[in-house]
Amino acid sequence: MSRNSHNTAGRVPGIASLTRLLARGSYRSASTWVVFSIFTLMALTSAIIAKYTPRILSALADPALAEFMSRNLGEPSWSEAYSGWIKNLNQICIFSVIIVGALRLHSQMGSSEAHMILTRPVKRSSYLLAHVFTLVLTLLATLGITTAIAGVTTRIVFDHAPLFPLLEISGIWLLFALVIICAMALAEATFLSLGATLGVGIAVYVFVSIGGAWHWGSTYTPLGLLSTMSALANASHIPTAIFALKLLSTVFCAGVLLVAAIWRYERRDLC
Repeated sequence: MSRNSHNTAGRVPGIASLTRLLARGSYRSASTWVVFSIFTLMALTSAIIAKYTPRILSALADPALAEFMSRNLGEPSWSEAYSGWIKNLNQICIFSVIIVGALRLHSQMGSSEAHMILTRPVKRSSYLLAHVFTLVLTLLATLGITTAIAGVTTRIVFDHAPLFPLLEISGIWLLFALVIICAMALAEATFLSLGATLGVGIAVYVFVSIGGAWHWGSTYTPLGLLSTMSALANASHIPTAIFALKLLSTVFCAGVLLVAAIWRYERRDLC
């Protein structure tokens, strides 16, 4: 056998090679396209619903109520469309990410297949990171494409709609999803249980949603991500320092959760 063959056989698969392998599987997975379809539907309908819902409600209401609505609600704008995109992300899309993410993490980290793979020269840290990176990259591609769809649709429905706030909103939501994915990775590494992983993902979502009522936490920590998205949709001013601190604290939180997941998974008995 040649020296190159020995080197290839003894090479330990790294994060990049594992991520490429998992990404190909993710591309072929039906669940990926289900999630993409959900995001696409939400992107296509946000601006349309914002534009025509007031007219539909006015047509269905009695004349006095219709006059009151037209006088006080005003004409819909791109702000309502972006607010609708936020609601779709936070009320529908996030749950598809939590469910699919929990299923994939459990099926690939806590199964007998994982035990067989990890008996080979594959580091547990690389194996876990590859799965988290694959989930995040798949979500990034899905969110990037559907954000573009939402932006084009909003520009068609509402002339002169700015695109930068939409990009900021989607970017902040991606950080929110990143924290949830890292928390689910820690739960799976700790319990190797689908129920625990799914429950932790939902618990983090609820905690961030409710925790936004705490003023200090909402100002300086990931608890304020949802309110920040709403402020961007309404074109409200956010001080640069506070905005940057909130994003940095979110990245730090995700990093701590991911390091804890690696530490726990390397010490977990998979048998």
